[in-house]
Parts: sequence; structure tokens; C-alpha cells
Amino acid sequence: MKKFGKLLMRLVLHSRTYYVLSWIAVLGIAAAILYNAWIHFDNYPNSTKPGSQRRDGNDGHCMIDFGGQWLMGRMLYEGHGQRLYLRSQQREVAEAAFPEQDQAPDAEKSDAENLMDWLMGKDAPKGEEEPEHWQLELAPGIGGQLYPPINAFINYPLALFTPHVGYRINQVLNLLFAFAAGLAASRLARGRVWWPIAAGFFLLFPGFSGTINLGQNAALTLAILVWGWLLISRGYSGAGGVVWAFLAFKPVWAASFLFVLLLTRRWKTALSMGATAATIILATVPFVGWHSWMAWFNVARDAVRVYDMDENWIFLSRDLLSIPRRWLLNFEEDAERIPHPLLTAMIGWWSVVAVLEITVRMTCLRKNQAVRATDGAPAAFLLLSAWLLCFHFMYYDMLLASLPVFLLFTEPRRYLIPRFVVLFFVNRRHLGRDLVDFYRPGLATQAPPPVPAIPATHRHIWVLNSLEMTLVLILMLIPSALHLFSIGNPYGTPWETFVLLALWLWCAWKWLRQREGIKEVEGVVSRPAAQAPETLDKATEMPSLSVG
Repeated sequence: MKKFGKLLMRLVLHSRTYYVLSWIAVLGIAAAILYNAWIHFDNYPNSTKPGSQRRDGNDGHCMIDFGGQWLMGRMLYEGHGQRLYLRSQQREVAEAAFPEQDQAPDAEKSDAENLMDWLMGKDAPKGEEEPEHWQLELAPGIGGQLYPPINAFINYPLALFTPHVGYRINQVLNLLFAFAAGLAASRLARGRVWWPIAAGFFLLFPGFSGTINLGQNAALTLAILVWGWLLISRGYSGAGGVVWAFLAFKPVWAASFLFVLLLTRRWKTALSMGATAATIILATVPFVGWHSWMAWFNVARDAVRVYDMDENWIFLSRDLLSIPRRWLLNFEEDAERIPHPLLTAMIGWWSVVAVLEITVRMTCLRKNQAVRATDGAPAAFLLLSAWLLCFHFMYYDMLLASLPVFLLFTEPRRYLIPRFVVLFFVNRRHLGRDLVDFYRPGLATQAPPPVPAIPATHRHIWVLNSLEMTLVLILMLIPSALHLFSIGNPYGTPWETFVLLALWLWCAWKWLRQREGIKEVEGVVSRPAAQAPETLDKATEMPSLSVG
């Protein structure tokens, strides 16, 4: 019995036991997230009649987020790549793919019509000739998704199936991309963070639930980012740039992270990223033609104007430019949409310029560290800068900020080393009569005598919370707290962006405190333990009250 008890204790305390338990926990989390996403749009009404339900039971595949991207892949699959942004062709494919018998019986619009309303552009007047794709303006009849033609190739495999089946496959793929990102993140931490722990972090990070519910692509973008950064950190600069080149299917993110590569003088990575992206674009031309790229450019340019005024897009966004629009634009019907256009633009662009200026200044001050930064506060600061400088993005793209946040915790052991603060009142008996007399009001006639040793007992000691962990905990709890306590619209005020701004500034401060060429290891005591004093002598050592 005693031997069995020892074996049981060894099993309980063994690291492999906790590793297995972590896998069980993360698989349970993944199953719960997938189940919630699976039923999220169950029996979505799509109707004005209360209680009316869809015949197919779920509306997720009809949303613009997945449906619009699936439509691009389907257009390519059916051989309409040269007409990728022609609304008449899009309508024909959509009407064939979204049968009316699947929707609610009293729906005001068909699924195809609803999808076409969400796509950019307007139909050409009946009887007129089809517009040319390469016109400089967005002519009637040209429109579609905001994604470039590359997105049609990415969604081509899903387009082999019906929208409903493709939507379900996409949701499962989102989970797999999160686990793939977790594997790369674990290797970034050199095994100090287990694979299931890293994957669970990405699954629970704000934005993942949105991307899996809607069938969006933020998880795929995250996997590209993490694997590319892993290669860069291991010295495979060219290969890392090749991986990051696939961000070309979301050009605003490709531009943001390419800027950081150029700023940190990672020339080889930037060159390989640009060359590979150009190769990918050229490879699409035989299938879609240059005119499809011109049409996409016009669609994207027109979308910028709509983005600046559309209430739905503004409140779902999380970029810096859209923050002041929430409060300065008038969204009432038939009201002046931009009552303060100059003020709105000034505040938004001032925020972007401020982030840009601080990023450039910090990189110039620590240029040698910036080139070598792959984890910790410097790398987190640079990649958070890329996230903050992105032109426009939605709430589910919050997920991309999880990479720089994770880079703060690649050495989790340092967060287990407590940092102490000592603060206590001094009794007159400890000071002595001479020192007490010295502190009485009056003219000083002599130097004070030595301060007696004051014991630092458990009553006088506090352990500081880590500001990084505190901010990340707040960030992770924001969506749940807003939903649980019904505090306003969870898609309204961008609380997550504000928290990440605070974390970004804290990373800048931590990086600024580091000396050139020295990597900060927080919590490490440089003094040998044998020389550490047991008491705090006020004359030789004063405890500092600092956060972090």
C-alpha cells in the first residue's frame, strides 16, 4: 500500500500528467467553441415574422463574411475568373447556389438577393451593355467582395462543396489553424510553453469566436503570421518572408507587417516577402486577367469611402481611424452623416501618426535591438505597432494581436518570480531620541546619526502584480464581461483596442529601460543569496514602489 502511494504521488507530480491534462482541457475548450459556433446561427429568422425559421436550420453560410468569400471561389471554380467582379455573373452564380427553398418561407429577400445587397457596387441598368472591368471609376455593374482575386484561389477548395457544407468545413479549419498557430508558438517559446497551452491561448483570445462563428479567415491569417515569425526568429529570413507573402490575400495586413520588416532593416525577409507576393499576383493573371485586379482596386477604393460613413462597419471595426467616428458622426436617418468631418479625420489620423512616430523613434533609439528582437517586450512592441497601424479591420481581426501578446510570455518562469514592495511606518523606539529630535522643526545643526536597522516582516511586504498579465487578463475577460453584465453593445466601444494600446505603451517603456545589448530578464536577482540582507537599512537601501 505504501509503495502504491509513492507511485501515485509520482504520477500526480510528474510533468507528463499535467501535459496530458492540458491536452484534455484544450480539447474540451475547442469542442465547446466549435459547438457554440455550430449552433450560433441556428434557426436565424431572416424574416420579419416572429418565430419564423429557416428550413435548413442555419443561416451562417449566407452571411457576407463566409458567403461572399465562397462566392469568389465558386466563380473561379465555374470558370468565371475573368468576370470575377461582374455583379450580373455573381448574381447568377449566387441564385444557383442559394436555393430559396432553404430559407424562411416568408423571408423578405432571397439569400442571393441579400448577399448581393451586402457586396460592393450597384447593378447596371437593365438593357445596358456590361461595363468594362478596367474603368478608372467603379461603374454600375462592377462590385463584389473587398478581397483581391487571390482570395478566389484560397476559397477554391471550399467552393467544391455547397455553401452550407463549405461553411461547416471552414469552421473546422478555423480550429485546425488555431492548433497550427499554437504549435508554432510553442516552438517560438522553445518548449517553455506547451503546445496545448499556446493553442488554448489563441482559442480564448478575443476575435477567435467571431472568426469561427462567421466562417472568417482571421485564424488562417494568424497561422501565417506565427509560422512566418517562427522562421524569422530561427534565422530563416527568406523562408519567413515567403510565408508572410501569403498575407497578400489581405493587403492591409501585408502592408502593415511589411512596414515593420523595413523599419527593423530585415531586408532579406522584406525582399522575399515582396518578391513572393508579386509572383503570386502574376500567377493569378492567366486565370482572372489584369482587368479583375483593376476592378478590385476600384472596389477597394470605393469601400474606403463607405467605411468612413457606414454605421455597421464603424461599430464593428477596431482600428484607430474609426474610433472617433463612433461619437462624432450622426447616424440618425436622413441626418447629415459627417457633421464634423475635419475634427473626425484629425483625431483619427493624429492617433495613427502618434503610433507611427513613437514606433519609428523607439526603433531608431534601439536600432540594434530592433533588428535582433524576436520575443519579449521589443518584439511585442513592434508587432503591436503593425497591428495598430493597419488601415481598417473588423473585430474578429483582434485575433492577430495574439501573436505580439504571446511574445511577452515566451519565458513564463520569470512571471513566477515575485517582486516585493515594502512599506511600513517607523516606531519612535526604533529611531532613538537623537534622530527624533533631529526631525523636529528647526534649523539643522548636525548630521543625523546612522539609522538603526528596521526589520521587514510579513506584515510590511506586498507582492506586485505583473502589469502585462493584468492587462492581458482584462483583455481576455472583456467580451465575457460585456455579455454577462449586459454593459452596452459588445461590438460598440473598442475596449480591446484601448487595452492593447496600454499594453503597447508599457512594452515601449520596458524596452526603453533596457540597456543596449542587454536582454532584460525580469525578476532575476543579481546579488548572491548569501549576501542579501535580512533587514532593510534605511541608510543603505530603500525599497522602490514600481509596477511591473
